[in-house]
Amino acid sequence: MNRRLALLALGLFALGCGSKPAGTSHLTGYNSREQLGELSEGWFSAQLTLKRPPAKPEELPRIASMARQAIAKGEVVVTWKVWLGPEKGNAIVAYEKDAPTNGGWVMLQDGSLKQLSAGDFKSAPKATGG
Repeated sequence: MNRRLALLALGLFALGCGSKPAGTSHLTGYNSREQLGELSEGWFSAQLTLKRPPAKPEELPRIASMARQAIAKGEVVVTWKVWLGPEKGNAIVAYEKDAPTNGGWVMLQDGSLKQLSAGDFKSAPKATGG
């Protein structure tokens, strides 16, 4: 009996070890919330350095490497040349590629992250690049 219980526990442990959290990219291994969080941090840093919002992925700092990779692979969609800041509002600047149809994580113009349903995404304001 103890042996069967030990084998069952070992099997369940092995199944749990190989799984990825929900929303994890099969291409990068990071989840969308992490990618967008890194994008937000990198965006603020780029604004300080450039004295303007970034216009392309290459203008994001090295600390945003996983975000840049997600953008390059098409996992994250971005509206470039948008100022971020607490006073800028809640328009969507970047989002998971499937957010418009399936819902997902978005980065708002105030720099925060939010998970939206597909319906909420459709009705949410979208940022426009300058």
